[in-house]
Amino acid sequence: MEGGSDRALPLRCADVRAAIVHCQPMSLFQVYERAGQRATAALRAGGRGLLRAGLWLVPPRCLMCDGTDCDAGIDLCRQCASELPAAPDFQGSIQPLTAVFSPWRYEYPVDRLVRALKFHGDRSVARALGSTLGHWRAARPAPLPDLLVPVPLHGARQRERGYNQADEIARALAAVLSVQRLPLALERVRETAPQTSLPALYRRGNLAGAFRVPDALRCKLRRSRLALIDDVMTTGSTAQAAATALLEAQAESVELWTLARVL
Repeated sequence: MEGGSDRALPLRCADVRAAIVHCQPMSLFQVYERAGQRATAALRAGGRGLLRAGLWLVPPRCLMCDGTDCDAGIDLCRQCASELPAAPDFQGSIQPLTAVFSPWRYEYPVDRLVRALKFHGDRSVARALGSTLGHWRAARPAPLPDLLVPVPLHGARQRERGYNQADEIARALAAVLSVQRLPLALERVRETAPQTSLPALYRRGNLAGAFRVPDALRCKLRRSRLALIDDVMTTGSTAQAAATALLEAQAESVELWTLARVL
């Protein structure tokens, strides 16, 4: 999607430091990943005192303002998180989904953050917004699902991008909520035209038959309450097609969780 303001997000000092230290471009996600690997190795070697003394090489910094008032493991400060454009609770009905949970409107700065995740390899966005989505969802009265199922990319698209942004969000959610993530529960068996390039009238037909559940995972989904995870909801056509495939595999119910919603 290409809506929203053309304002740019500020350059983060952490990214500059990482590029200098490692002599190559790195996202904040990669910096934390490497620091985490070093911390794990130190713990296995018996170096618990090192971790308590602060082995992390780069402290948490906000994706938006570069501030340090961040909760552990979330690269988004409390002030910036509170200023993200809140979406009203979803009141409509999108069959066969039982509910839609989407905390933000798809506009600045959420649109810029999602694009950084989707097209520029910045997976730290998935951890920051995915973790925040998880805490927001946990505070809702509805019970949590049994499994998290990310909307898959077609194999060719995932090879080109190197990762699935919906699965990166699901990874952050699973860590916050202690709900199992099942990244292979759905396959995208047909490459489709980008939904954003099509009028709303044609989007559902574009996705007909695009998803299937592998035979080996059907028993895992049977009678399970599922949350389908994606980055942005526009018309809901992608979620409808994916949910239909999951329910045909005898899942009990499917609700949709996204970072943002186009209003």
